[in-house]
Amino acid sequence: SPRRSIVRGLRDGLTDATDAYRASGATRSDAERRAIDELGSPSDVATAFQEELAAHTGRQTAWLLLVVTAITFVAATMAWHQDSVRVPPDHVPAAYSALAQAVDLVAAATLIGAVVAVAAFGWAARWAGPPVRATRTVGWLVLVTTTVKMLGGTILWLWAPDVVPVTTATVGVATLILLTTAWLALLAARCVTIGSACRA
Repeated sequence: SPRRSIVRGLRDGLTDATDAYRASGATRSDAERRAIDELGSPSDVATAFQEELAAHTGRQTAWLLLVVTAITFVAATMAWHQDSVRVPPDHVPAAYSALAQAVDLVAAATLIGAVVAVAAFGWAARWAGPPVRATRTVGWLVLVTTTVKMLGGTILWLWAPDVVPVTTATVGVATLILLTTAWLALLAARCVTIGSACRA
């Protein structure tokens, strides 16, 4: 887990620093004290720990958002085209088509936002600002887009039996989108919580 890897890194750093001081002739107790002093005060260590945890969580969520959004967008598009072939165009209400297009636009915007978020934790980090701020931004992006997609998707799903035939493909895609969206929302809430804790 991220916490364990960060703690392991701190422990390894202390061990390496202690060994270096021991190699220079310091006693074990003096070497350990100097290594701890070099690491910083407990408050500094706690702050750095929170910031690193926030950055890791934001980076992980950004990548998951990119992968999940791409997969669900492609799956939903394929399922929709598969079913729409069997439905006369004049049988689909204009409002239903407009809502479906709006949900697709939100998904496309989310995909673009995910690419930007991944870049913000990678090659564009120097321009993106502090990782904590990027983590909060990713969290709010996911929370807003998942809320809109869940509301729009639920309306489309409840409306679907009167518009397109309910098939195994549509049920499978709807279930996939619901589960992955809920999962992303939980990760997003964690990003916002950790990012806000660092800011406080």
